[in-house]
Amino acid sequence: MIAWMTKPNALFREVLKRTFDETLDEIRDSISALGPQENNTFFSDDIVNMFGGVIKLFEHIILLEEISKSKTVYQISDYSYLVLHRMLRNFCEIYSDIIRTSDTPEEAEEFGITYRNKLVGKLNIDDITDTYFHDTDFDFDPEIFNSMDQSLKEQYGFNNETYGVVNRMMPHPDELLPWIEDTDEINNDE
Repeated sequence: MIAWMTKPNALFREVLKRTFDETLDEIRDSISALGPQENNTFFSDDIVNMFGGVIKLFEHIILLEEISKSKTVYQISDYSYLVLHRMLRNFCEIYSDIIRTSDTPEEAEEFGITYRNKLVGKLNIDDITDTYFHDTDFDFDPEIFNSMDQSLKEQYGFNNETYGVVNRMMPHPDELLPWIEDTDEINNDE
């Protein structure tokens, strides 16, 4: 399990599962159609380049998917939270558009997510961000960040990793490895 700010409920776990499925399928299709050198995904080129290419990003997403299924709580870097946020944002947009534009209720139900016996009509990335993400330092404007003096950065809790992810610098491989946050296991049943 990823160390989210709030313990995931059944709806968020389903959204996350569907997000991984859709994202990995899209990247596989992109690689099949264009090869591993071309970025034809929803990820911006700066994020793909930050990870060293589509294949490396794909491998990192697979790692995140694996740890998201674990009962052990893993902490991840801002680089990984950035990727998860982009994936979730993309899925929320696609999901909400499909549900909104479906011609029939059956079409919406086929793609849709049911929670508490009701079809979820819209997924809001802002609500997900506010509930599950500790912060969004990864989205800080680089110009503003780089113009701040060190004492202000420290006051906000920014560190070297924040500098790297804000400026879309390639992370050290160790920065992409999850680590165990707590030895206690979390019960994901709800």
